[in-house]
Amino acid sequence: MANRKIYQAIRIEKTSGRRCPDFSVKVEERQFGLFSSRKNAEKAITACVRDFEAAGEYSSGLAGFYVEEYSVDKMLSMPDMWLPVKDAVWSYTADGKPFSYSLFSSDWNIESYAGTPPDAIMFKTGDYAWAHFRGRFMPVRVLAAPYTPEEWRKKFGSRRSDASDDCYLAIGADGHLHPPTETLFPVDAEIPGKIIALIEDREKKFLNGESL
Repeated sequence: MANRKIYQAIRIEKTSGRRCPDFSVKVEERQFGLFSSRKNAEKAITACVRDFEAAGEYSSGLAGFYVEEYSVDKMLSMPDMWLPVKDAVWSYTADGKPFSYSLFSSDWNIESYAGTPPDAIMFKTGDYAWAHFRGRFMPVRVLAAPYTPEEWRKKFGSRRSDASDDCYLAIGADGHLHPPTETLFPVDAEIPGKIIALIEDREKKFLNGESL
């Protein structure tokens, strides 16, 4: 029997137009449909953007989108529960345009990661980005991009890992973090100089081995 797939559309919605002192924005993930194909999920994203634009809430209401792929026949055993296995995820900017993706399973029993495809790596060292992290969209500076397959082979040979290695190393106002590849988005607003100075101060301390 063929492995059956379903695709979940998720919008990242700003809960307030106000920015926090660290220039981050509080957001919530809102699921708005299950579909039989990624193409149909993308059509729903286009319709969602259009609805927000019609309501005059596009810039104040949306931060981005995800489409998550699940295998209907695969579940992950956890203590006292079973969870569906996420096989892949695609990210989209607030206007619904495809941006990045990760094709690695959330099942840590499957060591499938051996480098991130170069076309999924949208930022390089020194770039600023929005990181979707712990219910916020926060400005971060990239310290290291994920390994490409070639870089992975040079460093680790044939060893494989799980989806947790498909991530950036970044620094924000609160310290360093490891955002998954698909959770970094392009900056769409000017970051104030005092926030940049704060982040770069955190970077210097982190690179000097100080605890943040």
